[in-house]
Order: sequence, then C-alpha cells, then structure tokens
Amino acid sequence: MPDKSELFKLIKSLTKSEKRHFKLQAKGFSGQQTAHYEILFNALDKQKEYSRSKTLIALRKAGAKVELPVLKQYLFDYLLKSLASFNSKKDIDNQLSSMINSTKVLLNKKLFKSAEKALAKARRIAQKHERFIRLLEINRIEQLVLQQKGDFKALEKRFESYHEEELTLIEKEKNIRQFRSLAIENFINYYKTPAIRNKKEQNKHLKAMNNPLIKDRQDITSYSSYVLHNISGQYYEGSMDYNSLYKHTKACILIFEDNIVFKNSEQKFYVSAASNHILACIKLRKKTEAENTIAVLNSYAEIKLKNSSPLFYSNTFQNTILLKLLLKFWTFEFKEACSYYLENIDHITSAPKAYVKENEFLLLGALSFFYLGKHNKALDACITIINKPSGIGDYIQSVVRFLNLIIHYELENYNLLDYLITSSYRFLLKRKNQFKTEKVVMNLIKSLAASVDKAKTEKLLTNALSELRGLKNNPFEKKAFEYLDYEVWVRCKLKKIPITQVLKPDNL
Repeated sequence: MPDKSELFKLIKSLTKSEKRHFKLQAKGFSGQQTAHYEILFNALDKQKEYSRSKTLIALRKAGAKVELPVLKQYLFDYLLKSLASFNSKKDIDNQLSSMINSTKVLLNKKLFKSAEKALAKARRIAQKHERFIRLLEINRIEQLVLQQKGDFKALEKRFESYHEEELTLIEKEKNIRQFRSLAIENFINYYKTPAIRNKKEQNKHLKAMNNPLIKDRQDITSYSSYVLHNISGQYYEGSMDYNSLYKHTKACILIFEDNIVFKNSEQKFYVSAASNHILACIKLRKKTEAENTIAVLNSYAEIKLKNSSPLFYSNTFQNTILLKLLLKFWTFEFKEACSYYLENIDHITSAPKAYVKENEFLLLGALSFFYLGKHNKALDACITIINKPSGIGDYIQSVVRFLNLIIHYELENYNLLDYLITSSYRFLLKRKNQFKTEKVVMNLIKSLAASVDKAKTEKLLTNALSELRGLKNNPFEKKAFEYLDYEVWVRCKLKKIPITQVLKPDNL
C-alpha cells in the first residue's frame, strides 16, 4: 500500500488536464469498485491537508464498504496508469515503444508493407532524437521483415550496412552512457563542494576536467556536447572564472539552437543551459545580453512548459524572477533591487515547495537593503531565512549569519551580539571547510563589540582591512566575498562613508 502522504501528494500534484483525463477514463468503466475509487479521489482532492476521518466520512456517506487501504492501493495504481496514458504522447521513448510494438503486431500478422512503413517512421523519429537503443531494435526488426517475407536479395544487399550502422550506434550509445555517468559523478561532487575552497577540492573538480571524454573532446552526440560544456562550466563557476564560464554556457546555448528537436525534447537541459548562461552574463555584467536571454527563456517557458509541465513552468518562472533580482544586485542597482524584491517577495514565498532558491532571493533582498543602510528591513529578511527549519545550504547560511552579525553591530545591539556570535561560531565549527575570511570577520566583530575606544576600533578595522585585502586576492577565498563584500564594508567603516559610494553603477 502507498504511504498515506504519497497518494495525497500525487493527487495534489495533478494538473487540471491530468485530472480531467483521469475522470474521463474512470467514466469509461462500470462497477462499484470504480465508483468507490472516484469518491475517494474526490474526497482527497477537496482536502487541503490529509484527514483520515474526513475521508472515511465521505466514503460512508456514499455507501462504500471497501476497506480504505485496499481502495487507496487501487486508486494509486489506477492514477499511475492514467498518468502513463496521458503522458505517452509527450514522451519520445513511449512513442517509439508504442510504434515498435505496433510494428511487431503487423509483422506477426504478415502485413509487411504496413510494418515497413511504420518502421521507417519510427526510424526518422529515433534518429532525430538520438535514441540509439531504439534504432538498434528497429534495425533488428527490419531484418526480420526481410527474412519473413523472403526478400533474401535485399537482406544480403543491406546486411553489411546494417552491421556497420549497428557498430556506430553501439559506439554512440556507449558515448552517451559514459557522459551520463560522468555528469552524475560531477553533480555529486559539485553538490558537496559548489565553491572550491582549497587545493584538495580543486583536484576533485579537476578530475572531471582531466577525464579523456572532456579533455580530448570525445563528444559525438548533442547530449554528450551538452554534458561536456556543462561540466566545464560548473568547474569555472566554482573557480569564479566567469569569462570561461561564459564561453561554455554560450556553447551550450548554441547546441540547442543548432538542434531544435533536442531543444524541444530535452526541455530541462535547455532551461538549465539558458539559466546558466544568464548567470554568466550577470557575473560579467553583460546586462543587455542577460535581459535578452531572460526574455527568450520566459517566452520558451510560456509556449512549451505552461500547459504541459505546470510545476516545471512555475519553477522556471520563479528562477527568472531570481535572476532579474540578481542582475539588479550585481550591477549595484540596489534601490531598484529593493523595489523589485518587495514586488515579488509574496510571489516567491508562495511558490511550490519544489522551488529551492527562495533563500537566495531573500538573501539578495537582505543584502540590497543592507547596502542602502536600511538595516531593520535587511534584518527582517535575515531572520526569515535563519528561522527556516531546513533546506538552506551552508553557503547561504554562512552569508546570512555574518550579515546578521554585522547588522546587529550597526544597530548597536551589543547585548544580543554575544549570543549571536556564539551561535554563529558553533555553526562554523560544524562545517568541515571554512573560509579563512569567515574567521577573520568573526574575530573582528567580536572585538568591535567589546571595543569602547575609538582609536582601538580604528586599529581593529585597519588590521582587518589589510587581512581581508590579502584574502580577497586568494583564489580559494574569493567566493567568501561574492555576495557580502566584507572588505568594502570595513573600508567604508574606516572612511565613514556609505557603501553605495563604493558599490555604484558608475564604478563598474
């Protein structure tokens, strides 16, 4: 039996079109069992939170005598069949599988002409979508057709080409599988260490870059080329080499533009590639190109995803909102960033739980308010993130905690600072790889909070500024300054000027 929450979650995840398809299918059947599972479906669909008692009441009112666990299992299985049927036309593999099965039926019935026609259509689709395993199967069935209809001359004539084609297809499929394994391995590595903080982590990332598949450009399919540039891009993003990142994200975009079939069938890959390219443009402050690519991505999502994949469409749309805010932040347009943040905060926080970048959006808002000197508003956003129960990455947590400390120092909340410093210090101890920058800033704030002498405070800031300037030029420490620039903050404290005098569009 499915977990009680799994059936409920499945029903709540259904789109209007999927629900309609399910109900139309259900009406095509008769019998008490069908009526009962429809009642269960409607009862669960109406609930905002799962309630066993409400579900049982709805079933009793309808006179259902079937045990709830049995009915749940029946409904769960039926929903899966309904969804498989609904999505069969959208999925290329399902289409090809159906076409190949139909061809086998025609072959068994000795309808060779129709079988050959169906195989030719299946071959065209499989070639367009780089489905090499399916092409191997199509080859095998084509040879069976020639055998069974006794056309041995055609079989003899084509045998050599079939054999050569199969070897090529096997090589291409092997290439795809090798790149897929490399992509998964790199994803795990990137997930563990998104920022390269030391030589050991750099060597882990370089392992993928030094793989012969990447190093010797052994990409022979669209998918392989996508993975190659994606892995390279991830490495350069972790190294904060944004010029190289831009080069690979641009190459990724061109793969999809050159192969429209690949672009339309591999929608998640395209959205990921476009998002990465926008990020590269933002980091290089290529404002116009970033804005144009965001517009193209939104248009693609509206046309290709809105009706077919509502949740994916929603996540893509939320992500473009984040990217727009990031662009304003990265080009030092902090007033515009704050306005945009306030306009979209409700939209972002009410997004589906699958959208995982809400915390980054909140962080950008907090930082924008902080740079404008609006400390209380910045603090509100910080507290929202810190109070979240889970799902916050180490990097976001670190930046938020340090920003929180600095804001409380600026607001002269010295009584609170002792507790917050201890709490943040414990958080740092739990992390395996800390930035040296974080330790310097932690010690600085601790010392500043205890300092009552202006001369001592100035000396503390001067010494910290010297350390931070050295660390900012360290390739393994650059990431620590990416969002919250501690060196600029200390420099502005010493000069007694607002941060926006240093971080402003004119200085780009």
